[in-house]
Amino acid sequence: MRSRSEPWASCPLKQEIRAGVWEPFIRSLTGGRPLQNYLTLYSPSLMDVKHLSDTSLIVFDGQVYKGVVGVTYDSTAYAEAIRQGMGRPEFLLLGNIINILINVREPNHKKLLDMFPFEAINLDYEDSIFSGNVSFPISQHIDALDRLFDMQYKKGCQKFCLFVTSRAEQSQFAPSFISELEKIIDQNLLIAPSFGQAFNQTYGVNAAADLLSSSYDDFATLGLIKLIISMLSDRDYEVTNCDVKWLNRDEKGGRERLLHLAFLIEKSARQSPQSATRVRQYGRRKLQYHARHLLNYLHNRATKGLNILKESVDRGTLQAKHGDNVMKLLSKTYQLKVPEQVPEQ
Repeated sequence: MRSRSEPWASCPLKQEIRAGVWEPFIRSLTGGRPLQNYLTLYSPSLMDVKHLSDTSLIVFDGQVYKGVVGVTYDSTAYAEAIRQGMGRPEFLLLGNIINILINVREPNHKKLLDMFPFEAINLDYEDSIFSGNVSFPISQHIDALDRLFDMQYKKGCQKFCLFVTSRAEQSQFAPSFISELEKIIDQNLLIAPSFGQAFNQTYGVNAAADLLSSSYDDFATLGLIKLIISMLSDRDYEVTNCDVKWLNRDEKGGRERLLHLAFLIEKSARQSPQSATRVRQYGRRKLQYHARHLLNYLHNRATKGLNILKESVDRGTLQAKHGDNVMKLLSKTYQLKVPEQVPEQ
């Protein structure tokens, strides 16, 4: 993550997401106590970990962020962290988290699975979870999410937070994925009258295709929320709260648009999971059951609108709000030691 994410370590818009979305969701989960364990995509600046530590939601003790598991595909990332003196997670695993989760031959596959369950999981991707070059019915990103939910389920996790970030410009998603999102929205419209009524009141349309035509941002947001709720339902979890923020990198010719999704998740009535072979098949056992959780999102969307942060509009205001704290977090340095657990080579 280093080459692309490090310039964003000091970005006030990203700090707004850390402080305004991730922190309150974790605080709601734990009641303010520190997390026992936290899975994150590692970058040398460790800004998410530093922020949560600064707000007493992660313990920093003995030069270690306790319970933090970082995964990095960049073999130089840890060496860079040592060079910068930026502190370290308790455990650092080398590899692509997607491959580690889905490929039993990955060196750190068993090691990561043995660390489950997690109280909070932060998949702060900078690419799309279903990119245009994917030709399979289910992308590896989605497959990895399913494996992750399965491990939380098998290890008896009762409640956790999930944060997922995805590039979300329409050009970034495979056309087949857009079509699948249409179908999973229309499934709820077909079988849940209360959802259909709230959908119409919120968006002024009656079908997923019409929403896609009138407001792509709303379509992508609702579609991804519905997909993740459905996937969690197949592992007998409910989403009791969710929040979203778009982050548009629209300065200096930038076109990247990232959708940040946050979920508070709890165990529901137990049923045997049923595998999906296409995106729209997730959650098919409980369509009527879990559709109710989308109503809260639709109500919030109707009353508050879609939350979109833009560099060109919001940077100045958010720099005034977060700038000093960002610099304080970046300045935190510690004497490092070799991590207690490193991946086998």
